[in-house]
Amino acid sequence: MNITELHREIEELFSGVAPIGDGRASRLEELFNTFRACERNLDEYNRSSGGAEDDVRADWVIEMQTIIMAKAAATPAATLNDVLLKLAMWRWDAPDLDEEMDAQRYDAMALSAFRDLARLLNNDAVLRPCDIEAARRPRKERRPDDGRSAAAIDDYKKSASGGL
Repeated sequence: MNITELHREIEELFSGVAPIGDGRASRLEELFNTFRACERNLDEYNRSSGGAEDDVRADWVIEMQTIIMAKAAATPAATLNDVLLKLAMWRWDAPDLDEEMDAQRYDAMALSAFRDLARLLNNDAVLRPCDIEAARRPRKERRPDDGRSAAAIDDYKKSASGGL
């Protein structure tokens, strides 16, 4: 989708006048699909390195993504799929969370819940490629990597089991 088509789609989506797609998609699905179209445009701009014009377009697309996410956050979810779509926008906006082990604990929990919900709803279309790959690997317990936190957990386990 080129920038003109994306601009028109965003204007239609925000106007509330013209439905996107076949009219059966939920509002959150429309927002997610437009968010992903923005993401594809950003990927294209990053690959082309076309200079100042691409930088201006990329800034506009990022601003549109900010608005889309605000609208999605303000839209109540009516179904579990709507909840998944909200989490999917969060996920696509947080590409640095490619591994739960690299994430802060709150992001690791949200990422895990997002992947679980996608699996339960059998909806791989919302996943990033690294999420699909992660689903194929066995899960590991997320442990703090600093010795002090790991030692505190071990001490707690010993005290809870009576020191055994």
